[in-house]
Amino acid sequence: MAATAQGLAVARREPGALARLLDNKLFLIFLCMLPAAGLLIVFLSYPLGLGIWLAFTDTRIGRSGQFIGLENYISLLQDRIFLMAVGNTLLYTGVATVGKFALGLWLALLLNKHSPAAAGSGPGCCCRGSCRPPSAASPG
Repeated sequence: MAATAQGLAVARREPGALARLLDNKLFLIFLCMLPAAGLLIVFLSYPLGLGIWLAFTDTRIGRSGQFIGLENYISLLQDRIFLMAVGNTLLYTGVATVGKFALGLWLALLLNKHSPAAAGSGPGCCCRGSCRPPSAASPG
Protein backbone atom coordinates (compact mmCIF):
# COMPACT_ATOMS: atom_id res chain seq x y z
CA MET A 1 0.00 0.00 0.00
CA ALA A 2 2.83 2.40 0.86
CA ALA A 3 4.51 1.65 -2.43
CA THR A 4 1.33 2.46 -4.31
CA ALA A 5 0.88 5.82 -2.55
CA GLN A 6 4.45 6.79 -3.35
CA GLY A 7 3.99 5.88 -6.98
CA LEU A 8 0.87 8.04 -7.34
CA ALA A 9 2.38 11.10 -5.77
CA VAL A 10 2.55 13.92 -8.28
CA ALA A 11 5.20 16.57 -8.01
CA ARG A 12 3.59 19.95 -7.25
CA ARG A 13 4.96 23.01 -8.91
CA GLU A 14 5.35 26.29 -7.12
CA PRO A 15 2.68 28.83 -8.17
CA GLY A 16 3.89 31.41 -10.64
CA ALA A 17 4.31 35.10 -9.96
CA LEU A 18 0.94 35.95 -11.54
CA ALA A 19 -0.88 33.35 -9.42
CA ARG A 20 0.73 34.69 -6.24
CA LEU A 21 -0.14 38.25 -7.29
CA LEU A 22 -3.79 37.33 -7.91
CA ASP A 23 -3.97 35.72 -4.47
CA ASN A 24 -2.92 39.00 -2.85
CA LYS A 25 -6.02 40.71 -1.45
CA LEU A 26 -4.64 44.26 -1.69
CA PHE A 27 -3.72 43.76 -5.33
CA LEU A 28 -7.21 42.48 -6.13
CA ILE A 29 -8.78 45.49 -4.40
CA PHE A 30 -6.56 47.80 -6.43
CA LEU A 31 -7.35 45.90 -9.63
CA CYS A 32 -11.11 46.12 -9.03
CA MET A 33 -10.95 49.84 -8.20
CA LEU A 34 -8.94 50.69 -11.31
CA PRO A 35 -11.90 50.97 -13.77
CA ALA A 36 -13.87 53.18 -11.38
CA ALA A 37 -10.85 55.42 -10.80
CA GLY A 38 -10.30 55.69 -14.54
CA LEU A 39 -13.91 56.72 -15.14
CA LEU A 40 -13.72 59.29 -12.35
CA ILE A 41 -10.57 60.80 -13.80
CA VAL A 42 -11.99 60.93 -17.32
CA PHE A 43 -15.47 62.22 -16.54
CA LEU A 44 -14.92 64.33 -13.40
CA SER A 45 -11.33 65.43 -12.94
CA TYR A 46 -10.58 66.37 -16.52
CA PRO A 47 -13.65 68.65 -16.98
CA LEU A 48 -13.02 70.21 -13.57
CA GLY A 49 -9.42 70.98 -14.41
CA LEU A 50 -10.37 72.30 -17.85
CA GLY A 51 -13.04 74.54 -16.32
CA ILE A 52 -10.57 75.97 -13.85
CA TRP A 53 -8.06 76.62 -16.65
CA LEU A 54 -10.69 78.27 -18.86
CA ALA A 55 -11.79 80.52 -15.97
CA PHE A 56 -8.38 82.18 -16.05
CA THR A 57 -8.25 82.70 -19.82
CA ASP A 58 -10.16 84.82 -22.33
CA THR A 59 -11.05 81.82 -24.52
CA ARG A 60 -13.85 82.19 -27.06
CA ILE A 61 -15.46 79.46 -29.13
CA GLY A 62 -13.33 78.69 -32.15
CA ARG A 63 -10.10 80.30 -30.98
CA SER A 64 -7.55 79.69 -28.28
CA GLY A 65 -7.36 82.15 -25.45
CA GLN A 66 -4.69 83.97 -23.56
CA PHE A 67 -4.06 83.61 -19.83
CA ILE A 68 -5.48 86.70 -18.13
CA GLY A 69 -5.48 85.64 -14.47
CA LEU A 70 -8.18 87.13 -12.25
CA GLU A 71 -9.40 89.66 -14.81
CA ASN A 72 -12.63 87.69 -15.44
CA TYR A 73 -13.48 87.74 -11.74
CA ILE A 74 -12.64 91.41 -11.34
CA SER A 75 -14.96 92.31 -14.22
CA LEU A 76 -17.74 90.19 -12.67
CA LEU A 77 -17.43 91.96 -9.33
CA GLN A 78 -17.79 95.31 -11.11
CA ASP A 79 -20.89 94.25 -13.09
CA ARG A 80 -24.16 95.50 -11.54
CA ILE A 81 -26.31 92.87 -13.25
CA PHE A 82 -24.15 90.04 -11.94
CA LEU A 83 -24.26 91.44 -8.40
CA MET A 84 -28.05 91.79 -8.61
CA ALA A 85 -28.32 88.17 -9.81
CA VAL A 86 -26.19 86.96 -6.89
CA GLY A 87 -28.33 88.97 -4.45
CA ASN A 88 -31.54 87.55 -5.93
CA THR A 89 -30.15 84.03 -5.70
CA LEU A 90 -29.18 84.47 -2.04
CA LEU A 91 -32.57 85.99 -1.23
CA TYR A 92 -34.48 83.22 -2.99
CA THR A 93 -32.36 80.52 -1.30
CA GLY A 94 -32.85 82.04 2.14
CA VAL A 95 -36.61 82.53 1.77
CA ALA A 96 -37.10 79.04 0.29
CA THR A 97 -35.05 77.38 3.03
CA VAL A 98 -36.83 79.17 5.88
CA GLY A 99 -40.22 78.63 4.24
CA LYS A 100 -39.70 74.91 3.70
CA PHE A 101 -38.43 74.48 7.25
CA ALA A 102 -41.40 76.39 8.71
CA LEU A 103 -43.92 74.51 6.56
CA GLY A 104 -42.42 71.13 7.46
CA LEU A 105 -42.37 71.95 11.16
CA TRP A 106 -45.95 73.23 11.07
CA LEU A 107 -47.17 70.11 9.26
CA ALA A 108 -45.31 67.82 11.67
CA LEU A 109 -46.87 69.57 14.66
CA LEU A 110 -50.29 69.47 13.03
CA LEU A 111 -50.01 65.75 12.32
CA ASN A 112 -48.74 65.00 15.80
CA LYS A 113 -51.61 66.93 17.39
CA HIS A 114 -54.38 65.06 15.59
CA SER A 115 -52.84 61.62 15.19
CA PRO A 116 -53.99 58.58 17.13
CA ALA A 117 -50.39 58.17 18.29
CA ALA A 118 -50.67 61.38 20.29
CA ALA A 119 -53.18 59.63 22.56
CA GLY A 120 -50.62 56.91 23.38
CA SER A 121 -48.22 56.83 26.25
CA GLY A 122 -45.45 58.87 24.73
CA PRO A 123 -44.17 60.71 21.69
CA GLY A 124 -44.42 58.60 18.57
CA CYS A 125 -46.26 55.77 20.28
CA CYS A 126 -48.73 54.15 17.92
CA CYS A 127 -49.80 51.25 20.10
CA ARG A 128 -52.36 53.10 22.27
CA GLY A 129 -50.67 52.62 25.58
CA SER A 130 -49.13 49.19 25.07
CA CYS A 131 -45.66 50.75 24.77
CA ARG A 132 -45.50 51.54 28.48
CA PRO A 133 -42.62 49.94 30.35
CA PRO A 134 -43.68 47.01 32.51
CA SER A 135 -44.31 47.87 36.12
CA ALA A 136 -43.82 45.46 38.97
CA ALA A 137 -46.99 44.86 40.89
CA SER A 138 -46.46 45.07 44.61
CA PRO A 139 -47.51 41.94 46.44
CA GLY A 140 -50.38 42.82 48.50
